[in-house]
Amino acid sequence: MALPGLFMCVPWGHHIQILSKCKNIDEALFYIVRTASEDWSRNTLINCIKADYYHLSGSVITNFREILLPGNGQPLTASKHPIKYSNGYYPEVMG
Repeated sequence: MALPGLFMCVPWGHHIQILSKCKNIDEALFYIVRTASEDWSRNTLINCIKADYYHLSGSVITNFREILLPGNGQPLTASKHPIKYSNGYYPEVMG
């Protein structure tokens, strides 16, 4: 989604929190994108800003890709598809 579209997806109260608490434009844009893409409530946004999620995000060192994705990357793509049950609502009971 383009940046103007993201601005329209974020409620005005969220914008006020972002503008009043972020130290620079990159941080503000980070929170706007996350709020729009993850549907954050205002309380979630405020808590993430207080926890400095902007600086903490992506800083964890992991070996996820090396260990779980030796072949074609199937573990990442497997969870992207919704589960569809034959009756439309619940999994069939195996008995």
